[in-house]
Amino acid sequence: MKKHAQNGYNQKRSGDVILTFNTGFVQDDDSEIDVSSVKGTIHGSGYGYDPHVPLLWFGNGISSGESVKQVSPIDISSTLTMMLNLQLPSGNTGNPLRELFKY
Repeated sequence: MKKHAQNGYNQKRSGDVILTFNTGFVQDDDSEIDVSSVKGTIHGSGYGYDPHVPLLWFGNGISSGESVKQVSPIDISSTLTMMLNLQLPSGNTGNPLRELFKY
């Protein structure tokens, strides 16, 4: 979890304090909300269950198929950059999902 918090830190934009919540905690603006009525996730807590998001890719030039390969949210931007035939940024740490492309 420490690595996720560190990866989300931006020296110019982040605050001086980084809060991490206990596992299963969902932050909500309504302090009176009943916990049992909260559904979903924020996809950013740093716990293993939270960033799990199914991906669906379709369109011209994308091969059909399916995969259970684990990817990171940072791989999405790298993949989109490759799809748009742009140069990856110098600070890029993601890996394009090459299996999406026809060869």
